Formats: sequence, structure tokens, C-alpha cells
Amino acid sequence: MIQKSAKPAIFKRFQGGLKIFLFVETIAFFGSYGVWFRMNRDQAFRGYIGEKFPSILEGFYRIGEIFDKDALARLREADSATFAVKKSK
Repeated sequence: MIQKSAKPAIFKRFQGGLKIFLFVETIAFFGSYGVWFRMNRDQAFRGYIGEKFPSILEGFYRIGEIFDKDALARLREADSATFAVKKSK
């Protein structure tokens, strides 16, 4: 009979680290998708993100313009008009 050799400890640590890394990446992916989905649907949330994190909102607009230039241009204009009215009040 052939005996199985024990796995080195470094391999076990690597395997455990890989599981943790994949778990964290999965959580980060679904979290970022949730934020994108909410930004895509909710104008008030875009306003909040624009106030607190303007670079993230600008990145959202730029990525959207890559895929659908006309729709995001209208969205950006509508958001700008809405946020300008809110700031003037």
C-alpha cells in the first residue's frame, strides 16, 4: 500500500489564506454592486454620495458614459439641476 505523505504546514496556511481572501473578495464584490445598484436607481442617494464623496460620484458618471453616453449625460444634467435647486433653497 502507498502511504499518503503529510502536507507541509505552509500549504495548509496558504490554503486557509486563500479561502479568507476569496471570502473577502466576494463580500467586497456584492457590497460594491449594492452601492452601484442604489446609485443607479436612487437620485437622493446620488446626492448624498455627491456631497460626501464627490470623486466616487464622478467615477460613477465616467464609467456610465463609457457604456451609454446619452443616458448618463441626461442623468448627470438632471442630477445637476436637482442638486442646484436644493442648494439654492
